[in-house]
Amino acid sequence: MPVELAVPDKKSKRTIELSEYVKLQLYDPVGNWTSKTVRALIAPSLCAPVILGLPFLAHNNIVIDHALRTAIDKVSGFDLLNPTAPPAPNRPGENLKSFSVTLKKTANYLLLN
Repeated sequence: MPVELAVPDKKSKRTIELSEYVKLQLYDPVGNWTSKTVRALIAPSLCAPVILGLPFLAHNNIVIDHALRTAIDKVSGFDLLNPTAPPAPNRPGENLKSFSVTLKKTANYLLLN
């Protein structure tokens, strides 16, 4: 795929051929959303590590609202720019015997006072 580049230190543009790609599938760390796999072109010297273009957005049914700063998957309703917070880690609970002893002590305390 030929791409025309504007180079800041030169007055002319140059054309390079982008021919290498990787299969890319994105997901949120919590596991609430996963994209469809796409072929992402490898372009040297980008301003960001990954740029998601119109083909990715269309293939994954992503709707962008610039004013609200959202990128929402129409199918699942997941917002890529405002994901939900991960759930709090589970604390180890007390076992049934320990809970029973605590409950009896509490009941006795309440009866005596």
